[in-house]
Amino acid sequence: MKKYFKIHPLTLLTTFIILLCGYFKHYIIMMLIIFIHEIGHILLGYIFKFKIIKIVILPFGCITYFKTELNTKTYKELIVAISGPIFQIIGSIILYTITQNDLVLFFNKIILILNLIPIIPLDGSKIIESILFKICSYYNTLKINEIISIITIFIVTIYIIFNFNFLVIIWIILLIIENLKNHELIKYKFYIFLKERYNNYYSLPYLYIKEINIKKIKKDYKTIFKNNTNYVLERDLIKTYLFK
Repeated sequence: MKKYFKIHPLTLLTTFIILLCGYFKHYIIMMLIIFIHEIGHILLGYIFKFKIIKIVILPFGCITYFKTELNTKTYKELIVAISGPIFQIIGSIILYTITQNDLVLFFNKIILILNLIPIIPLDGSKIIESILFKICSYYNTLKINEIISIITIFIVTIYIIFNFNFLVIIWIILLIIENLKNHELIKYKFYIFLKERYNNYYSLPYLYIKEINIKKIKKDYKTIFKNNTNYVLERDLIKTYLFK
């Protein structure tokens, strides 16, 4: 299991500062709630046969990276995304019932709020992305989700300017780094998404679109493009795109 876990360098720094300030009990409770939260993601990922690549331990949470096809059904990704907050709420209620410690309720609220903020790669962003997949094309979903994430980062940064907090600054720096990485990967993700569509058969309902544009392909549908009296199959358009 050791090969799956990675501790971010800023986690060590944050842990040192927190313990140096004498908040050992606070830190233990916070990490226990984070652990319960992540167990939710891991358990549901296991049920859907998502392969764990690594689990990165961050200052205020964890990120479990799964190896899945980009064409994985959206509902599965949504269930895995919301399973963390659900497990956290249930686990925190049980933990508070046992300990009667108000810190449990405090950290449960803080961690829940932070995780549901729509910033990549937090759960809130994954939930928003799952909703967008049902409305928009795959490519547009990636772009819109990125824009929402950047705007939210800007708002949080403004908040930090007027409410200075060293630990929150570390948190937002980590998220900015993750968003920079995500920006570089958007075109690559779209390419892999199309490559999977071309190489594999997916049993999906058909969707007719009047505009012939490869960026209009939706995740949970097979697209048939219509231009006047001409029809173009999704696979033919992808083939032209991949092998041009």
